[in-house]
Amino acid sequence: MPTVILHDSGYSKVGVKWTQVDSGTKVPIHMFESARIAERILKETSFPVDKACEVIKIIQSHDVIPFPFHSIEAKVFKDADRLAGYFTPFGFSVIAKQKNVNEALSKAEEMLSAFLTSSGLMIAIRQLKKLKKKYTT
Repeated sequence: MPTVILHDSGYSKVGVKWTQVDSGTKVPIHMFESARIAERILKETSFPVDKACEVIKIIQSHDVIPFPFHSIEAKVFKDADRLAGYFTPFGFSVIAKQKNVNEALSKAEEMLSAFLTSSGLMIAIRQLKKLKKKYTT
């Protein structure tokens, strides 16, 4: 649960900015700031250290492709993040404003192949049908 709550908290400090990592890949800075915020909060609340380490690792890499974690908890988190970002009315509207509705629908369609759990994929397919119905009729 702390991963879900804290993974994008860094946006409050750095906004939408990117940085280049050692591999040359550009990644959003908010991941690193979110991990710092999570570390502080988890220490303050006496969250178990072993679990805090996993939460922090997932947060500081949650927008990296390919997603580098394989536990079921990490996969469920990543799928939930994708669902919120592309397949909810709010998340979709943000993407559609940045691009346009057709491009946002195409991007959501592309995202289907990135789901890590069958449950996440089924939810995404159902939500995409609803979005298509709402925006193309």
